Amino acid sequence: MHTQLEKLIPLLESYGYAFQSINYKTHSVTMYRDSTKLIVYPTRKGYTVASCLTHPWLGRTQLIRRRVCGEELLQILHNPRVHLGKGYHVKKRLRKSRRKPRFLS
Repeated sequence: MHTQLEKLIPLLESYGYAFQSINYKTHSVTMYRDSTKLIVYPTRKGYTVASCLTHPWLGRTQLIRRRVCGEELLQILHNPRVHLGKGYHVKKRLRKSRRKPRFLS
């Protein structure tokens, strides 16, 4: 796994990312480009990629994608804001209605 982490560094650097650190405990590589932070975790089924971006009006945001294949990783490296349909989705909580159900009225 360590050699797989070390092999990622030249690939990420070729896309303009500056190396920050390798975390052998979490098996991840952290890189920076401008205000974008990219954390790549090699897994058995591809990669998990966390992109920390600055959104124009929301501020700092994160996109976390699981099971990213090699080609999709290259798309993310080229444009970290790309939508692949593999990111975390947070559903809105349904508000509990305080009204009585219709059949009890």
